[in-house]
Amino acid sequence: MATLNAAVTKVAPSFAVATGPNDTIYAETASQIVKLAPNGTTVWSRSLDPKAVGCGGSEGFVHNLAVGSDGAVAVHGNTGVARWDTNGNLSWATAVSAGGEYGVAIDPQGVVNVAILSPESGEPIDLARFAADGTPLASVEHITSQYHGMFVIDAGGRLFATASGHSHTDGFGDSVDLDDPDYAPNGICAAGTDVAWLYQADDNTTFARDWTVNRYHGDHSQVWTYRGKVMNTAGFFEEFGTIPLDIAGAPDGRIAIVGSFSGPTYNGGWIATFKP
Repeated sequence: MATLNAAVTKVAPSFAVATGPNDTIYAETASQIVKLAPNGTTVWSRSLDPKAVGCGGSEGFVHNLAVGSDGAVAVHGNTGVARWDTNGNLSWATAVSAGGEYGVAIDPQGVVNVAILSPESGEPIDLARFAADGTPLASVEHITSQYHGMFVIDAGGRLFATASGHSHTDGFGDSVDLDDPDYAPNGICAAGTDVAWLYQADDNTTFARDWTVNRYHGDHSQVWTYRGKVMNTAGFFEEFGTIPLDIAGAPDGRIAIVGSFSGPTYNGGWIATFKP
């Protein structure tokens, strides 16, 4: 297991985080979408369109925020998806059924791809697709074979997906058996030409999670592994520690993970960044 240099920042609780052009950072809270400069100062902040509000009760890596190569941003909420341009102007919002899945990605052509559960069986994940101007496009069926997952599209247009269900989680060609009998949160991101897969072996704990992130090159060779650890604190009923909520990668290969933390002296959000 590699020892990584990770910078950690405490932040207000956030649902999702994504990187944008020129090292900008986009974060989604319960009611807003915020664009940050590389030094953390706010560029703009906008109230979420009603269709983009909410992440339901979905466990784990909702990844319902995406940023395009031009700085446009899309958010998938409980009842639909909305797009803002790089200056924070609302472009459009349209109704889309979440069905328990909240993944969204903007491909190199500016198409907004939205994860939905397959209407045929409710198991595989399909993509509903919209052009940059909001025009509906043909959907893509069965990007995963399971029902709880996430996907990402890299700068070259490659689509990567991870999913969990039926006592195992799968990502980038690998599979991990779960202690949980059903599913556990999982996520994936593109970081330059690499891919990072984040997963949990179970979701039974309350205040902390045992989680792992693996980084791979495009040829599937593994670069490193990092594992989040649970704190055993005497005198408390539950174990303390981190719960990751989303993962994002930058074109230069950096990785960011956003989550929450419960501990004896701090309860709130955090962002950890990893160098290539």
